[in-house]
Amino acid sequence: MKLIYSALIGLSIATTITSCSGQEKKDQDPKAPEVPTVDPQGLKMAFYNSDSLNSGFDYLKKQDSLIKIKQERFQKEYQSRENNLRQFYQRMVNAQEKMLVSSDELKKMGEQYQRQEQSLMNYQQTEGGKLQEEAAEMQTVLNNRVSEFAKRYCEKYKLDILMMHAPGGQFTYYNPKMDVTESFIEFVNAEQKKMDNDLGK
Repeated sequence: MKLIYSALIGLSIATTITSCSGQEKKDQDPKAPEVPTVDPQGLKMAFYNSDSLNSGFDYLKKQDSLIKIKQERFQKEYQSRENNLRQFYQRMVNAQEKMLVSSDELKKMGEQYQRQEQSLMNYQQTEGGKLQEEAAEMQTVLNNRVSEFAKRYCEKYKLDILMMHAPGGQFTYYNPKMDVTESFIEFVNAEQKKMDNDLGK
């Protein structure tokens, strides 16, 4: 499972217009938002490549690797249990065909097979569900962390907008001069080290 993480800091403007045809306005207009007027010529924008962040952000790579290890361990255990169940079923069928067991013994084997089958289903749902929850939580943490680091990056280097560029994204072309990928990756790794130190890691 490839974990792909992105961050985007932008400007948004919300405008609400209320009109009442043929009726006298009863309520006072809400206070207009204080939106700064920005000269497009002076707007500082930059972008970073998401693929490069995925491969360059050390913390992201580490967490992705940990999740993959757990997934592989889960798949291996599930496959082992499934194989054991399949082998037990085949032994049961062979014993029945060759009339090696009595009806009572065959019934007990059938009950045992059902219990093992249910156990396998429970394992898949329980452990598989835990992995999905852990992966979703980690993705949220990573997204929030990258967003926070992007905010700090913009504040430090006086950027108005920092965009994430990905193949098939909304924007198909950026001026290469706006590419701060290398700088941003260095920044997020440095910020991550500071956070690790604060957490005593």
